[in-house]
Amino acid sequence: MDKKRKLLTGHEVEDMSEEWQAKVGNDMEPLPGGFVKIMPGGWIYPGRAPFFLDKIQSFQFREDDVIVMTYPKCGTTWMQEILWTMLHNPDLKHPQAAAPILERSLEIDLDILISPEEMKKNNMDTTLTIFRRHCPNKKIEDGVFIQMLEVTQSPRIIKCHFPLEILPPHLLEKVKVVYVTRNPKDMIVSYYHLLKYLTFFNYKGSLEKHAKEVISDEGTSMYTVHVPKGRVLLYYCPTTMFGPFWRHVHQAWEKRYHPNLHFIFYEDLKKDIMGELGKLSDFVGINLTEQQKQNVS
Repeated sequence: MDKKRKLLTGHEVEDMSEEWQAKVGNDMEPLPGGFVKIMPGGWIYPGRAPFFLDKIQSFQFREDDVIVMTYPKCGTTWMQEILWTMLHNPDLKHPQAAAPILERSLEIDLDILISPEEMKKNNMDTTLTIFRRHCPNKKIEDGVFIQMLEVTQSPRIIKCHFPLEILPPHLLEKVKVVYVTRNPKDMIVSYYHLLKYLTFFNYKGSLEKHAKEVISDEGTSMYTVHVPKGRVLLYYCPTTMFGPFWRHVHQAWEKRYHPNLHFIFYEDLKKDIMGELGKLSDFVGINLTEQQKQNVS
């Protein structure tokens, strides 16, 4: 580890050694700026992350914002579509309903992954055009997605893969958070296929190796969480980007009784979508007719 610096949250950012970078990026296309580790927690992010993590601390969240918070591949897009339809299009008449979800429900952390140069390289010119139209006087290097979020009309449905601990400390006092998690076996397979699909990752590792990286407890700390079905041992995972998965889930689980956090399992949504839609509509404070619930489902 070469050097450390502090985030506005007080977390330390560690610029990792070449050996460590090779371990994390061994099977992936090297990311510009490499990777950093954020402590405490051992959060693994691209080197662009600290700038935007600090920027988020001054981001103006609104009282009618709804954040869809997940570890990657746990049902994020499905929940975005549900909430956007629930709040903007329950009668299925909204003119923007056919637009990509990326335009209707922006991701606050996407700037850490994709620089303007990488957007051009990966044929994302449409995104840059939309940015220039909505943010004509803004600097592109200050973040395409976070700045478009600033001018998005309310109520905003904000996608977020960051955990609670590195977001503004009083976030839950102002906005509502819907936290979705999923059976880690299914998440691992889905995440693996995403890494293989995205050209800027160009992931070459096997599914078995990816799975071991996600659940690895080598050289890490272990802690215990009590859940209704018994005691579960959860491990920090040291090498997976956006990890550790278990710590991410644990933080939301501990806040599951907070009035502004709704914790939901992907599997429950599949099993009883109408029942879960009822809970969601109560949580966000809207009354849907049975027909509107059918529309949303």
